[in-house]
Parts: sequence; structure tokens; C-alpha cells
Amino acid sequence: NDLGDMSVEMDSGVKTISISPIGQKAGITLSTADSLTDNGTWSAGGNAINLEADSNNFVAGSASLKFDISAAGSSAYIQNSTLTQIDATDYEDVGSLFIYAYIPSVTIITSIEARWGSSSTDYNYRTVSATHDNTAFVVGWNLLRFDWAGSSETGTNIASAQDYLRVTFNYDG
Repeated sequence: NDLGDMSVEMDSGVKTISISPIGQKAGITLSTADSLTDNGTWSAGGNAINLEADSNNFVAGSASLKFDISAAGSSAYIQNSTLTQIDATDYEDVGSLFIYAYIPSVTIITSIEARWGSSSTDYNYRTVSATHDNTAFVVGWNLLRFDWAGSSETGTNIASAQDYLRVTFNYDG
């Protein structure tokens, strides 16, 4: 039609609407995050323990990354600093990073931070405390949106050389 394309999809019980206005660039994938080693190596840090691929509970692909959070502390994260490098120049300051996060209990999670960049010292970051449509986190899968515009930057993130991603769960220990 004259407005672009729209589709409604159901994937593993999660319904999404995809809208592509005329002239909009197709999205790019930094990581599918469905293996610990398929595209770089994922590791756990902070108070995250027991990182593994979960082929029983995922939204897309063949698995999701799952970890436990130690009761002590206030943050747990997973990161990959060896992703296949992609050029995100066309998305700098106008694109958004979308991440599905499964939250088994919303009573302790206070916010989620994403870092994306050209290294673990050169990245943009943004913290959200609600889903992409500004509703409260729910038990189950939550679609999160991290807008590049308005995000903070550490070091000098080179948009044409994106190969780093970190997702941090902040919680009330």
C-alpha cells in the first residue's frame, strides 16, 4: 500500500507487529543470542552465574541465553565483545536496539541496561525500566527498546564497527 508494509506475527506465543514505512531501511541483526559461541563468545559477569543456551524457552532462532542471578548484589550481565563486526552507520542516532528478555519475577528487576559499540570501552548505553511500549515489565517475555538517539556514550563508539553487546539486569538484591 502507499504507507508501507505491516505484518502481525506469532512466534513461540509472542505476538509482534512489524511496520516498515516506505523508504525505511530494513533492520540489521547484531546478534541472535541463541548460542554461547556461534557469533563470538558470550560470557556472564557481575552476579550472573550458570550461563547456558536454552533450547526450550526462546522467541526466535533455536535457543535463548539463560543465566541465574546470585541473590547478593545488584546487577548481573551477559556480554559478547567478539561479535562479527557490522556497519550501523545508517542507524546511528536514529535506530533502536531491540532485545527480548525473559523475566521470571518482576518483583526484583528494577531496570535493564544495554550497551552496544565498537568495543567494551567505546559504546553507547541506555537503561530502560519498562517495555518498548512503555508498559511495566511482566513475568515472561518482554520486548525492550533502546533508542540510539538520546543514549549516553562512553569513549568513542564507531558506528561502522559494531561488535560489542552487553545486557545488564539491575535488581534489588
